[in-house]
Amino acid sequence: MTLFNEINARKIHGERNVFQGIFSNPIYYIIWIGTMIAQVLIVQFGGYVFRTAALNIKQWLICLAFGVSVLPWGQLITSIPTCGPPENLTVETGEVESTENILNGECEDPETDLGGCCPAGRTGALDTS
Repeated sequence: MTLFNEINARKIHGERNVFQGIFSNPIYYIIWIGTMIAQVLIVQFGGYVFRTAALNIKQWLICLAFGVSVLPWGQLITSIPTCGPPENLTVETGEVESTENILNGECEDPETDLGGCCPAGRTGALDTS
């Protein structure tokens, strides 16, 4: 799982294709391949020193399946919005504004338009003022 999580961790900030440019950084893929080789050697031949037992091919394939399952999980997590709710859904005190302009498709303030995930100027934190 660690090896495939390293692939998922290459892209943050909502980028989708975790394989894009994977071979453009030789330091990355040399470390990735070295980690894979070290894990196989430790499991297969670590024995007494690392308290491991060698795996057969079926066990390695099960481990590989669990590891690969991290990739779609990372895509699912990337699909979840990380910003806070739109400003018209935040909890505030004061007067209740009319919602007729929202139902008509008009918006008084373009910064609170719901076209994107986060209106301009929002950081994702709830406004409690």
